[in-house]
Amino acid sequence: MKLSRIAFPAVETQSTSSEELVPSPPSPLPPPRVYKPCFVCQDKSSGYHYGVSACEGCKGFFRRSIQKNMIYTCHRDKNCVINKVTRNRCQYCRLQKCFEVGMSKESVRNDRNKKKKETSKQECTESYEMTAELDDLTEKIRKAHQETFPSLCQLGKYTTNSNADHRVRLDLGLWDKFSELATK
Repeated sequence: MKLSRIAFPAVETQSTSSEELVPSPPSPLPPPRVYKPCFVCQDKSSGYHYGVSACEGCKGFFRRSIQKNMIYTCHRDKNCVINKVTRNRCQYCRLQKCFEVGMSKESVRNDRNKKKKETSKQECTESYEMTAELDDLTEKIRKAHQETFPSLCQLGKYTTNSNADHRVRLDLGLWDKFSELATK
């Protein structure tokens, strides 16, 4: 007859004065991983994304920019400072900095759900004819909007109780354009 050994997980024990075996407390958890700051904006990094240490914001910005083939323009001199506070001010300079610090365009995967989205979009491209009832309802909504929101010539009859120093100047051209677009 052959006897085989059975393996049991090892449990560390401590002996006490009464010679009882008491399990020792579990080992402390390892310290959390500490990554270098985001190479793009210096915010707290969440790991290595697209080849560099990056925060969640810059990771998402870079991924969306690449997946959507975005083209941005800088409204200054194409040398904007990109940091945690200013990173959302200039998309052009932020994307350029992503490339400068080494983010890899090739590392961005295509959207996993892209095919599903395209299929559902194709199914929903049917055209609908406006029934007389819907046309009438649309006209009622348009008229109600016109009656609710003042046109440019009616603005003079509206006043506020705040003094003139605190009033916001109304750009009449913008208001006119808004009214025009809202009643189409």
